[in-house]
Amino acid sequence: MKVVTRYDAEIGVLFCTVSGPVDPEVQMATFAQVFDDPGIPDNADAIWDIRHVDFSTASPERIKRLAEGRISVDPQRAGSRFAFVISTDSQEALVRLYLAHVSQVKQESAVFRSTEEAMNWLVGSGGRNVEPTGARGL
Repeated sequence: MKVVTRYDAEIGVLFCTVSGPVDPEVQMATFAQVFDDPGIPDNADAIWDIRHVDFSTASPERIKRLAEGRISVDPQRAGSRFAFVISTDSQEALVRLYLAHVSQVKQESAVFRSTEEAMNWLVGSGGRNVEPTGARGL
């Protein structure tokens, strides 16, 4: 799994573009990299573009391990929001499984079919009061 991160300080959004096979260790390394970067606030909202992830490697156990990694950093990320950008119904199903495992985290989340929809939810029309109109029922 490869994760490319870019923080846009002007709008306060961390963009994470993910590709390749599912790998919980890479996810944790990405979290560490972000937390170690003084230019990225811990409470930055994030867009995870996972349209190019190889979900054939996403066993229920790996999804659970991804969720456990996410839960472990919840104290640092509480108060921020995250959006997933997906392209298929099967990706949506796996994201739903992941979100079920992380239901106790203190972050709002939504799933969208485009980066533009995710951006609108995070920063459009006044930011945090925007309804997730592009959300897929999550």
